[in-house]
Amino acid sequence: MCYIILTSLYIINTMTHKNKKINKDMTKEILELQVHINKLQHKLENLKSEYYSLKNKLFLFYKTYQEKVGKLYIELDRLKIKVAKLQLDKNLNKSNNDLIHQYIRTSLTEEERRLNKIEKEIFYNLQGEENNEEFQENLHCIVNDEIKFFYRKLASKFHPDKAKSDEEKILFHNLMSEINLAYNQGDLKKLQELANSLVNEHDNALTSQIKILKKKIISLNEEIDEITFKIQNLKSLSIYTLYVKVVEARKQGIDLLAQIESSILTEIENYKKKFEDFRKVEL
Repeated sequence: MCYIILTSLYIINTMTHKNKKINKDMTKEILELQVHINKLQHKLENLKSEYYSLKNKLFLFYKTYQEKVGKLYIELDRLKIKVAKLQLDKNLNKSNNDLIHQYIRTSLTEEERRLNKIEKEIFYNLQGEENNEEFQENLHCIVNDEIKFFYRKLASKFHPDKAKSDEEKILFHNLMSEINLAYNQGDLKKLQELANSLVNEHDNALTSQIKILKKKIISLNEEIDEITFKIQNLKSLSIYTLYVKVVEARKQGIDLLAQIESSILTEIENYKKKFEDFRKVEL
């Protein structure tokens, strides 16, 4: 009987020691995962900052480009079409081919319509900025309400004061740190993900936390890949190539946009002269 009791105590002590070791190993893994997450979050924030900064710079540059240069290109193309039509009419008198004349004239007219459409789109984009800001402000209010809803839902369940054990209290403290970070950053998507993943996964404190942290790492890596792809897309745009050239020229004291503007204005004057010369010949 005594032997059985001693054996049972030994087994209990062994299991307790084993559980403590498992918990210690799991706690160590949690700390390592959290360090990795912190590095990924830092990388993600830097990439987001780079993306939104570049996007804003390109938008402002595109707006300046359209106001200074884009409209001039449209005016130049219009003059080229007018001169081409007059040249076409002049050549018709020599060739007398009505079908070819009509086909080319139709093509030129369609090109004029395309230019008009482009000009309207540019005007709409430039003038619609204020309306867009108002829409964004209204949208921001709606998003804020959703953020508050998910934050309250999560806080009511995972606040450390609601923990039933010391281990759960540590878990809830870490979870609330993540929830608070998402709330302060206005990250609705992250709060939604937390709400969906956490509610049913906190029964076993340490195991659950490891699962959550691993999911977090997967999610962060996906976000990093996504924002990296967006940055690469921005840098593949022709407007980015021009922007870089303008910035580099500015460092050397050269206003590249002003040079382009001057060059187009000179070409516009040349085509205006051609157009007037053709009209004089017709008269």
